[in-house]
Amino acid sequence: MATVSNPPDLRALDSALRDVARAVRRATPRLAGAEPLTDTQFEVLRIVVHNPGAAPGELAARTGMQPSNMSVTLRQLAEYGLIDRKPDPADRRCSRISPTEKAVAHAREMEAVRTGLVLDALAGLEPADRDSLTAAVGGLRALAAALTGATAPRVGRSREN
Repeated sequence: MATVSNPPDLRALDSALRDVARAVRRATPRLAGAEPLTDTQFEVLRIVVHNPGAAPGELAARTGMQPSNMSVTLRQLAEYGLIDRKPDPADRRCSRISPTEKAVAHAREMEAVRTGLVLDALAGLEPADRDSLTAAVGGLRALAAALTGATAPRVGRSREN
């Protein structure tokens, strides 16, 4: 893995990204009036909503969680009425996880609140700050892909840049 020196501006970027994520994550359930979920539960629920029918092992691999921790998280989400477990038709020993209608509604509401929260905050920024953030979208997607091992589309930037 290639390493990059650790100048103060890169440390500041790391810190700023965590601050933004934390602020959005903390405000969203409160503003949505939704039952508070842990970060892990919310992330697993988000993946289940967008990938209905996934197996617990697939979810564990996708999140980087240990299978036993995924089992606990899925049990909690089932207790909240947010997921259903159904036997895999091809292998009845395995289960498939699907979101309930409550989970889909919950995820939609959380997404709408999160989007509104960010758009409202962006509207209050100076135009130059908004432009800087918009210009960074391609780089942030590439960073997210690098962190997850995926390949990000090169949006808003040419290869020469």
